[in-house]
Amino acid sequence: MTCAGRYDPGMELELLFSVAKPWAYWIAPMLLGASVLGVLGVILNYVFKVVAAKYPKT
Repeated sequence: MTCAGRYDPGMELELLFSVAKPWAYWIAPMLLGASVLGVLGVILNYVFKVVAAKYPKT
């Protein structure tokens, strides 16, 4: 609601985005780090479980 009593839908979006920006700033690096660690984990798991089984130590 504005001072004149009219409904302003842009004000709700502005409030939503002002709350969302700080949330995105701290959650984005955490999600990026988790994604990178997940991909590294899959690659390392593949190397140790599949590739190492093909070439056993002598």
